[in-house]
Amino acid sequence: MEDYKSALESHQHALQIRIKLFGEVHADTAKSYHVIGVTQSWMEDYKSALDSHQHAIQIRLKLFGEVHADTAESYRSIGVTENWIDDYKSALDSHQHAIQIRLKLFGEVHADTAESYRSIGVTENDMKDYTSALESHQHALQIRLELFGEVHADTAESYRSIGVTQSWMEDFKSALDSHQHALQISLKLFGEDHADTAENYHSIGITQSWMEDFKSALDSHQNALQIRLKLFGEDDADTAESYRNIGVIQSWMEDYKSALESHQHALQIRLILFGEDHADTAQSYYSIGFTQDEMEDFKSALKSHQHALQIRLKLFGEDHADTAQSYYSIGFTQYEMKDYKSALVSGQHVLQIKKKLCGEGHSDAADTYTFIGVIQLEMKDYKSALASHERALQIRLTLFGENHPATAESYDYIQLVQDRMKTGVSIRLEQMKSSNFVKHLLRRIFYKSITKHSITKDSI
Repeated sequence: MEDYKSALESHQHALQIRIKLFGEVHADTAKSYHVIGVTQSWMEDYKSALDSHQHAIQIRLKLFGEVHADTAESYRSIGVTENWIDDYKSALDSHQHAIQIRLKLFGEVHADTAESYRSIGVTENDMKDYTSALESHQHALQIRLELFGEVHADTAESYRSIGVTQSWMEDFKSALDSHQHALQISLKLFGEDHADTAENYHSIGITQSWMEDFKSALDSHQNALQIRLKLFGEDDADTAESYRNIGVIQSWMEDYKSALESHQHALQIRLILFGEDHADTAQSYYSIGFTQDEMEDFKSALKSHQHALQIRLKLFGEDHADTAQSYYSIGFTQYEMKDYKSALVSGQHVLQIKKKLCGEGHSDAADTYTFIGVIQLEMKDYKSALASHERALQIRLTLFGENHPATAESYDYIQLVQDRMKTGVSIRLEQMKSSNFVKHLLRRIFYKSITKHSITKDSI
């Protein structure tokens, strides 16, 4: 971060000189704004970066008009920054603007056109339009194969991007093939000890974990870690990410002691690099809390989850997916500690966030209604529990239809509540063990979260 700060100061110095020499409306001045924007993105100051890139594009439009390579570059940089701040609709518009210019200037078979197709694919992926994203990445790949052939860094990048999208589509076999393709290219180009090779091992490990081949996944992540330690040393963001991913796999394998050590390792690095108030630091606290939950050290887990929540509230505010994740985890821990009243408050927090972010008729809302219903059942508030499970059922019927495991789960819980309302006790409660549902839900949320930092967004 210190290097970026110095770089930013140098670029701002250069800008001031160029404004004095050439004035505001000059190609070199625009270039300075562009470079400042790139640096600000690396510093994760995306609002400032967006301002800088918009400054650059206004100058370029005045100087060159719409159909110019530099104007296209500015549209793409704006799109990348909008993607980072999760304004996907604007990002897609910006990238489509860039590609139209590049198609006019260069035609289909050109490196910049391929880059635009990839950027569009990244944004479509973030918008969960995976079919379109796959088409865009495959388009980029075909151009790169024509231009560069198989053994080229850009071709490897396209295979990796395709693999990421296939993972989101849950076509893990195809995803693994794509990532292994990318790895073979990286090994031919760069050898074992290279950042791209480490990134490909990392992607393969993520895919293997989704395929539940945990032993292979652990090997892949350890491979990535060894390369990153050689290249970057201990105190590096990618090294921390590898420790975290190893911790996740160790949790899958129920080696919780090792998982806790790995997550604590990642946390120490992130505290050195980013300090307390950073998304990655919060993620580490969350991962540590999850592992402590699995070890049934609920008191420690609650502290860890509350730590993560406080950071996320500062960074993102109330209405954010990561904040909801923290409330879920706190609710689960409170549930396990039999503090049902607090757990219910946490669950209701989650529901309000999910309804704002996803809408009432989303599977996440159904999961949350089920979670709340389980807590209400334990509190013997049968009428409310029934209403919660019936609401979950209606959403699941609309989304999945009758013949789906989630729908069956809702019917089971409704029957359970009805049994309890009739008799006051239910043998089926012991059979079903409501806490198993809550544990399963928390695990699903936790393991799904591994993809959040493993799939990198577009680079500038």
